[in-house]
Amino acid sequence: RGSLCLLLLLLGGAKLACVQAKDGWTALHWALGGRLEEESRKMVEVGGKTLLLLRTEEGETGLHKAAWCGYEELCFRMLEVCGKELAERQTRMGKTSLHYAVEGGMEKLALLILELVDGQSLLRQDENGCTSLHLAAAQGMEEVASNMVRKGSRELLWTQTKTGRSCLHWAAERGMGKLCTQMISLGGKRL
Repeated sequence: RGSLCLLLLLLGGAKLACVQAKDGWTALHWALGGRLEEESRKMVEVGGKTLLLLRTEEGETGLHKAAWCGYEELCFRMLEVCGKELAERQTRMGKTSLHYAVEGGMEKLALLILELVDGQSLLRQDENGCTSLHLAAAQGMEEVASNMVRKGSRELLWTQTKTGRSCLHWAAERGMGKLCTQMISLGGKRL
């Protein structure tokens, strides 16, 4: 299965790698979904930036899919090729690659993405109203969450989920005392 994929890629090159189905899926999306990690790596090398910036109808890039699959090293390579432009892409459900990295418990990837994106992109909420900071606090990723708090704005600290929970709620529930103190000191008063 994987050998045939590589053979077709070698014969068709970048153009073949970048062909999208009507739903926007590329062979890279399918390979990642089929857990063909090595074939996905090869597609990234052949298709480059053009391939990596393509999105499905749902707005998913290869980076979203690779992060969801837990392919941290492949995600690093994708970000090396595309940088901020890819890191800030958002799905129709509101998730960014940072949401996926945090949900997957990939701290190193989350910290790299955090270096690439601007503070404004941290305000992006998924379909449940969660920012990546909500998720980092919920996952107990204190270093990642602390870096998000430093990079973000007061508005980020005040952002609530659809159920009304702030990032401080999640941090307190997880017993993250230092993070709670940091959030309180930076959150200021809201009148």
